[in-house]
Amino acid sequence: MRVDTQGNLYVAARSLARPGILVIDPTGKELAFLATAPPGQSGLFEDWKGIPSNVEFGLGSDSNLLYVTIDKSLWRIRLKTRGFHPQFAQK
Repeated sequence: MRVDTQGNLYVAARSLARPGILVIDPTGKELAFLATAPPGQSGLFEDWKGIPSNVEFGLGSDSNLLYVTIDKSLWRIRLKTRGFHPQFAQK
């Protein structure tokens, strides 16, 4: 799970019924869903289920990239928002 600069959560939804990335606003409302497998299908390949396990925003000029591990692959998704990294936030 990661957060963007607007406070929205990006959550890996590890569900066979609806695998993907949930985007949830600070009030708990679902803003978006990025599917990682076709609906009702277990995947494109025999050992591919489309189940995401981790999400992370890039750093610096790549902070608008969301990296997602899905089964045995790594996806990179360009977003209009930027990830928040508390360790680099100015106090």
